Amino acid sequence: MVRAPAHWSPVLETLLPAPAIMPSVAAILRTFTKPGDGLIVQSPVYSPYFEVIQGNGRVLLTNRLRRQNNEYELDLEDFERLAASGAKAFLLCNPHNPAGRAWTQEELGPLNDVCERYGILVISDDIHCDIRLSDRPHIVFSCISDDAAEKSFICTAPTKTFNLAEVPSATISVANKKRRNELLVACRRRSW
Repeated sequence: MVRAPAHWSPVLETLLPAPAIMPSVAAILRTFTKPGDGLIVQSPVYSPYFEVIQGNGRVLLTNRLRRQNNEYELDLEDFERLAASGAKAFLLCNPHNPAGRAWTQEELGPLNDVCERYGILVISDDIHCDIRLSDRPHIVFSCISDDAAEKSFICTAPTKTFNLAEVPSATISVANKKRRNELLVACRRRSW
């Protein structure tokens, strides 16, 4: 079922063009983290996440989702343990792939609190924002608070919703102007 994301009207000047989601994630990792830095992902998840993290010399920190009541749920205690271990970034799949789970405000808020407490950047892959398996609205991470907006990179593309995988087209929304400019310079220098 296709639905527009709830509560998000990105400001045009926050958007950067990109060829696809995974090159966007790689560019963000190379620009804002260093080889050896830890990056949290929530598993089970789209397997190219593992490849982009390890392929860029970052350390994979796996926060396993718990399956309860026929649905995946966050393990916030384990997430905080990983954050406290020195993680530098968190790659959020929102809505989650393969579970199709749209995270709620009540789930994203505590994740944001942990990321704020430990200075963790959030890279949110929202490519599935228009395709969900329930009536639960899609909440964009940057919409939960001003702090969330300042530390997040929201990656979107029309490729899943409209079956355009061969068309290089994505955007990265970066509210933090300094980070947006750093990422733009880095991407121009590398030509993606």
